[in-house]
Formats: sequence, C-alpha cells, structure tokens
Amino acid sequence: MEILEVDAYTYNKSIKTFSLFTSANFAILNQKKVETLYFLLFKDSKVRLGIILGLIHNELYSPFSSPYGGFSFVELDCKARIIDEAISIFNDWIIKKRISKVKNRTASNSL
Repeated sequence: MEILEVDAYTYNKSIKTFSLFTSANFAILNQKKVETLYFLLFKDSKVRLGIILGLIHNELYSPFSSPYGGFSFVELDCKARIIDEAISIFNDWIIKKRISKVKNRTASNSL
C-alpha cells in the first residue's frame, strides 16, 4: 500500500463521501483555518481510503473545521487489514513530514 498526496479534485474523484463535512469542497471552503491542507489517498491495487487533514503549528487535525473527520472509505466493507496497513504507512508519512502530533478537533472546539 502507498500513500498519495493529491489535490482536492483528485480526492473528490476518488472518495465518494457520505457527508458534506468530509468532502474536499468543504475543506477548501475552510482552508484559511489551517496553514496547510492535505488530501491523502491510500492505495494498493486501487484506492481504498482517504483522509483530509489540516496542519496548524506542526500538528495535524482531522477534522479541523467540521463535526466529522478521520478516514473515508471507498467501500463500506473495508477490511481491518486494509485499515491496519493504512495506519502503518500514515505513521511513516507523519514521521517523514516531521509532524509532532495528530489530533481530533471537533466543531465545538474548532478555530
């Protein structure tokens, strides 16, 4: 499995979200609340998962400006093995980027 940094358009084409709040379009509307916006796809033979993250003071947030965040699944029956692999390469990506923390920021305590 590999992790891909993509643009909002590619993310939207790859991940069909079930909520406005987990869409790339919603993240773009709120991108001024973060220093950097990341759209990540997790792919092996095909795209399996995606996540949208906002970077603030070297800390990643998902969500950064909505009530929902975390991984978005391409298929609802995503196997635990896929999620496990995604978390492992996500951890490697975080270390490579030298990011200090990953946090959850809900709408009730957003910027």
